[in-house]
Amino acid sequence: MEKDGTATELCTIYVENIQPWMTIETLNTLFSTYGKVEYVSLPRYKHNMALKGFAFVEFSDEAGAKAAVAKAVETGA
Repeated sequence: MEKDGTATELCTIYVENIQPWMTIETLNTLFSTYGKVEYVSLPRYKHNMALKGFAFVEFSDEAGAKAAVAKAVETGA
């Protein structure tokens, strides 16, 4: 799927080790420093609604996703 000529998968990053207290708003605020965040997916278990411990963050463009990944690599996160 494409939006504005950019493939969505190039704009989406996978984030591990999500803490139980994190929310969509928390992740949106955290990652918006790297670019405009379009969507955050924070999967939960159906039986108890606990977070699964990972998330997907979709940026409006590939540059935001690359900047977030570069910072994670730089800091060893």
